[in-house]
Amino acid sequence: MLRKFFSFLLVVFVSLANAPDVMAQFYQGAQMSFGKNRVQYNDFYWTYYRFKNFDTYFYVGGKEVAEYIGRYAQADIEEVEKIFDYRSNARFQFIIYNKLSDLKQTNIGLESADEQSYNIGGITRIVGNKILIYFNGDHALLHQQIRSGVAQVLFDQLMYGGNIKERLQASILLNFPEWYVKGLTSYIGRGWTTADDNFMRDGILSGRFSKFNRLMDNDAVFAGHSMWRYIADTYGKQSLSNLIYMTRINRSIESGFSYVLGVSLKELSVNWLNYYQKLYLNSDNGRTIISEKPLSVKLKPNRILREVKVSPDGSMVAYVSNDIGKYRIHIFDVKSGKSTRIAKGGYKSIQQENDLSVPLLAWHPSGRMLSYMNEKKGKVWFSLYTTEDKKTETTQFLYFEKILSYAYSDNGQQLVLSGVQKGQSDIYVYGVRSRQAKNVTADLYDDLYPQFVNGSSQIIFSSNRSNNTVGVEYRKNPMQNNLDLFLIDPEQRNIVTQRLTNTPNANEIYASQIDSMHYAYLADGNGIYNRYIVKLDSTISFIDTTEHYRYFATTLPQTNYTRSVLQHDVNYRKNYYAELFFNKGKYNISLRFLPKADLSFSTILKQETFKNAPAIKTQTDSANKSTSSSDIIIKQENAETKDTTKIDIGNYVFQSEL
Repeated sequence: MLRKFFSFLLVVFVSLANAPDVMAQFYQGAQMSFGKNRVQYNDFYWTYYRFKNFDTYFYVGGKEVAEYIGRYAQADIEEVEKIFDYRSNARFQFIIYNKLSDLKQTNIGLESADEQSYNIGGITRIVGNKILIYFNGDHALLHQQIRSGVAQVLFDQLMYGGNIKERLQASILLNFPEWYVKGLTSYIGRGWTTADDNFMRDGILSGRFSKFNRLMDNDAVFAGHSMWRYIADTYGKQSLSNLIYMTRINRSIESGFSYVLGVSLKELSVNWLNYYQKLYLNSDNGRTIISEKPLSVKLKPNRILREVKVSPDGSMVAYVSNDIGKYRIHIFDVKSGKSTRIAKGGYKSIQQENDLSVPLLAWHPSGRMLSYMNEKKGKVWFSLYTTEDKKTETTQFLYFEKILSYAYSDNGQQLVLSGVQKGQSDIYVYGVRSRQAKNVTADLYDDLYPQFVNGSSQIIFSSNRSNNTVGVEYRKNPMQNNLDLFLIDPEQRNIVTQRLTNTPNANEIYASQIDSMHYAYLADGNGIYNRYIVKLDSTISFIDTTEHYRYFATTLPQTNYTRSVLQHDVNYRKNYYAELFFNKGKYNISLRFLPKADLSFSTILKQETFKNAPAIKTQTDSANKSTSSSDIIIKQENAETKDTTKIDIGNYVFQSEL
């Protein structure tokens, strides 16, 4: 009897070992080592669109993002292939998640280094030609993920070949450091931005980047990003593909640099350091040094600060600290100098991308409550912490896939928020008691950082829209490559925005009201985020049966800092102003009295040497602006008829869950 039982087990084992479905489990993310499966809170039922050279996989709520990628991803693919001087030998598969917290539930790409038959030495999260991306309300970041993912796939194909035998052999012979691969894909993905320049300037001037070969983790990846930028600027972008090709032929990184650039890797790292030291030499001269006496916030190394919010009476400052995924919400008492932790969440992970988009903070106008939104188990939650009794009430925040930012109205009865639904970020007005949301903008443009102004009768926000009329067809009015400021009245029947800024080479973010006529915001027009003020005014244009007004805006910089203001918060009732900086390798929060808006005074900003533009242009860059002066003429435009042409898709098939 016992012999029959073991014979039966042997038959079952052999049958399972030869079953074709076993190999297919990898593609579902199920063939995992014990203890490595991630908890999945949501059921994802996948479908896909098939395009000429790639497929887009999506689930409920992701159709619009999949269609957008179907229209514009081909341009990104072709640009990356041009840089590599190589075309993919297989179709790309974009697996689209509605937000980062959903992507963190997938098991794809979790294989360990010893599972080489399924993943290339465990060095990449890209599985075959599958590229995992997510949408967070920002189409620019979506394009960055597409380009980085395509670059990673092409790099793997070039270095490791197409079949398992070639990949196993190559993975043994080639062992790339993090700065080489991740730095390359990062540079190709986003180019060189204001944030990159700010971080690099601080690292060079503080001496943190003086030893290239001793950098670790994120610093090593960023140093690699800056190294590839240096190579492209010094030797030309064609040298990137030559370096990759010669590294593949010689099976040596050192040989690739020596053959193509004529210098060793050691010499190149010295030249890299000299290049950036010369670039930033005397860059702080003539600029205002940031606050030398920041708030005495105790912060452990490698923790990131964000979401700085001043209480209505100015006595407390709330902020969020993040330690590789584990966040904590603190309230700093200005008078006592003590910080109290009121909430924590998340978990540490060096394998997953750190989600800095949550939690979000906002003070209730009464000053007695701090609210915060976070994501847990795939859902959005709203919490209200009372400072007097130190109690917290939490409820689920329905209807939205994700909240990007929010703020209270003056009476505390409404929230204005930037929320994500069906592949787009819009401005909403949400009733606290009724729990009903009104979509104010309702189009594909990215609408971010909203705030109530002028007695909560209007909303100021940042957007990449190229048209002042809400709801126009974005394919006829493509997105800009930057964020401008707009004013909108949510109660208008035919909603038309008022454009406050029109700066093709700068971003304007975090706008807030200073007084009844002026607004403060951050802008990176000179390569560093400084504080500006803008005043919207009007004059009579002409009179027929009624008066017609011409609106114009006047903007002037108010600071000339050595480092970018990462975030700021304006408390115009009590004239308090908080700023968040990254200086000398750590975060600083400064709290000061808000200076009065003075349009008779303007700081002369020192211009940085780099251009704030991505490494690769996309089809969204085709929106051109004809006005560059500070006086912006606002005209009402008629809403255009939407193009009902449907995207050409084939083989609409339901997929089993990934």
